[in-house]
Amino acid sequence: MLEAINEKIGVKMPHDNKNSGQSFAQLVAEKDNPVADVVYYGVTTGIKAGKDDLFEPYKPAGFYQILDGLKDPEGKWFVVHYGTIGFFVNVDALSGAPVPQCFADLTKPEYKGMVGYLDPSSDFVGYAAAVAANLAFGGDLENFDPGIDYFKKLAKNDPIVPKQTAYACTVSGEIPILFDYDFNAYRAKYEEDGNFEFVLPCEDSVRVPYVMSLVKNAPHSETGKKVLDFILSDEGQAIWTNAYLQPASPVELPEEVASKFLPTSEKNKQAQTGTKRICSVPSKPLEEPPFVTSRQFAALCLVPLSIFTLAFLALPLVRLVLSSAEGEAGWGVYVQILQNPRYLSTLINTVLVSLAVTAATLLISTTAGLFLVRNRFPGRDALVAILTLPLAFPGVVVGFMLILLGGRQGLVNQLLPGHWIFAYSIFGLFLGYLYFSIPRVLLTVMSAAEKIDPTLEEAVLTLGASSHRIVIDVLLPTLMPTMLAAGAICFATAMGAFGTAFTLATDIDVLPMVIYTEFTLSANFAMASALSVMLDVVTWAMLLIARSFSGATVAAGV
Repeated sequence: MLEAINEKIGVKMPHDNKNSGQSFAQLVAEKDNPVADVVYYGVTTGIKAGKDDLFEPYKPAGFYQILDGLKDPEGKWFVVHYGTIGFFVNVDALSGAPVPQCFADLTKPEYKGMVGYLDPSSDFVGYAAAVAANLAFGGDLENFDPGIDYFKKLAKNDPIVPKQTAYACTVSGEIPILFDYDFNAYRAKYEEDGNFEFVLPCEDSVRVPYVMSLVKNAPHSETGKKVLDFILSDEGQAIWTNAYLQPASPVELPEEVASKFLPTSEKNKQAQTGTKRICSVPSKPLEEPPFVTSRQFAALCLVPLSIFTLAFLALPLVRLVLSSAEGEAGWGVYVQILQNPRYLSTLINTVLVSLAVTAATLLISTTAGLFLVRNRFPGRDALVAILTLPLAFPGVVVGFMLILLGGRQGLVNQLLPGHWIFAYSIFGLFLGYLYFSIPRVLLTVMSAAEKIDPTLEEAVLTLGASSHRIVIDVLLPTLMPTMLAAGAICFATAMGAFGTAFTLATDIDVLPMVIYTEFTLSANFAMASALSVMLDVVTWAMLLIARSFSGATVAAGV
């Protein structure tokens, strides 16, 4: 569609893969000075954004071809295409289990750990899938009890709940069965190398509309209108069908496209869910050099630090604290964090994982560092280089490597099929954090160990001390300040790690992920700020404790 818009009407639109919640959060954040001209998202988000006065009413030429109920009467939003919820199945990844036909099938033991669905609280397709399951078991938009009961049963089968689109994970086999739209399954079936199917659940499903709107006070309003006119034209609507999308207007599907869609029941056709909703001194002649006292020189040296501290640390932190009290609960938002089971458990999980990673990293890095410093052998430098290679990897790459090791299609599961899939668990997150923490601590310990005076060990040896007493009475006490400093940094890094958590944290929430979802997906700026303050306080407290035990070493390390 983006290529067609550029070719047909000369408007170049950037590719933007934000989900519905992220798009809404951006609209709210940029309300007074918007960047976007048009916006595309799930219908429920469109309705909410319309109520929040984020749209400029506009009725494109094809507006009147859309059925009533599938558009805002004033033109604040309107449907552009549909998707039908069902099971996107990678048949080859089922390990011999039959292709499921019903929602109820997925609670059976043979599908344990195979089912995935996007987080309903942050992603529209996840919400739509939850609605479909709820309706399948007798619920409605006012009563979600049947759906909640179903997802409680499904939770016992270890489902995978990613935060973002999971198409690639299903194609690769990491998620054999995904609650998703028909068009993604058809795309895989007809365009990817593999055995893929789309299944309409036997209990029936829902057909879900996606909508577009003209952003209020859009910087290029007339350009936005041209885009919307084209998308709702017969030509634009027909383009959707090339991606296996059902168009909003009654355009005739090309025969080669229509033949690839599963027949949709009348009940399914009627279930249009969501519509019911960045120091210089003046130079003087050399014969008159400026006389600057040591105190003045120190003051001059502090100027850049003062500017940095104020502009990039103090002011943002103050704004963060004030922002946390701008919600409905005011300063009570911190009480909410301690009382809400999700936020409290997330805080505890993050601290425990960070402590565990710190302890394991110190043990491994100190042992390995002492060995590498005290032993010279061929290939030692190459080994050190390999051990520190993870310093070059961003967190997302570390997470991806863990999936290749412990995911459904990972090495461990290929050697021990069905026995140990740990990439998405707290253990996988622990390994990911450990992977990027060891190099940092290892280099710090090796640097400190190389400076230990060897005469200390010789003196202890002359007194008859054993090897382990040398380690306990000489090496560890000498290295302790360095270990405390490195451990504090390791803890702080783990507390704030995002990329690895973003890739792996499906079965466990950690603070960086919750802050991300509250800010970008739920537009809950006050809670995101409060959680950020809590993360800062815990990390600062650990740094303060480490500093009190190790003198100024931690400060220097940080």
